Amino acid sequence: MKRIYIMMEIKKRELDARIYFAMKSAMKGYSCCLGKKSAIFRYRNLIKKGFVFLKSIGPRNTVLIDGMQKSGHFVNAWDEEGMTFFEEEYQDRRLHKENLEKLSMFFTWGEIDTKVIKKTYPYLSEKIYKTGNSRIDVLKSPYHKIYDKEAELIKKNYGKFFLFPTLFTQCNAANVYNTNYVNNLLKQGYKENSPCVVSGKAMTIQQEKILIETKNFFENFSKEFPKRKLIVRPHPSEKINYWFDLVKKYKNIDIIFDDQSTCSWIAASEMLISTNCTTAIEAFFLKKKTINFLPYRDESVEYLLPKAVSKVVRSNH
Repeated sequence: MKRIYIMMEIKKRELDARIYFAMKSAMKGYSCCLGKKSAIFRYRNLIKKGFVFLKSIGPRNTVLIDGMQKSGHFVNAWDEEGMTFFEEEYQDRRLHKENLEKLSMFFTWGEIDTKVIKKTYPYLSEKIYKTGNSRIDVLKSPYHKIYDKEAELIKKNYGKFFLFPTLFTQCNAANVYNTNYVNNLLKQGYKENSPCVVSGKAMTIQQEKILIETKNFFENFSKEFPKRKLIVRPHPSEKINYWFDLVKKYKNIDIIFDDQSTCSWIAASEMLISTNCTTAIEAFFLKKKTINFLPYRDESVEYLLPKAVSKVVRSNH
């Protein structure tokens, strides 16, 4: 029996989609194993040789790809954030050329990223497959019903609420980006004028400006809608305590940081308010109204798809 290993990093963002992928694979006769990326890599020489699936192939994954291949595994990948990208930055940072060349197969989200990759790397066209992604599959009928039970429990515990998932990973970043997102890119070897550094600087400025307006939004919401509830779910790559400290003075704004699926929280909410975030796309598939809060305009770093499925709000007033 052929073996598949599916590597994960963030459980609440990936688990449901990866389970769906594993079930589909099992129906095709594969034996599937889901696990943390670090755990599968650690035991690479002890497990049965098989097909390994990564969620990204940036330069930080070079050691992992080399190690898995040296141990006899076939390494494949998709880009987890492939539904929102800027073409120049995408090729510069997320699709690391040397790593893409090493893969057995790379799976794309759709027509746009497929064309971009094949245009840039025509000699790799035979290993590029347009398949879609299981993160979207689980949001379609009837599979989205997997969130119904958890959503009902959330509504029972928290009542009616608006959901605000944060995306300030450049200006409020934790872990590897703790000092400065752009400086970290420069330390990795990217040049000052490289697309990912240029867009990183612009996005950092945008997030800093929108974060200021977000503070004002919280203040206005608390005063003008004292009987309505806003639940803020921080991005797992951010400094979580920042948000707890920010809203502790508001009675109708809560911070929830748990392991439940973001989609369950979207399904439980009355409406989603996000900023340049893929959660707007997920809300669209779950038939929820969504506001894309972009009070600072810089269309060079504004993703097209979240804007297409949301009502874009440019002001706090």
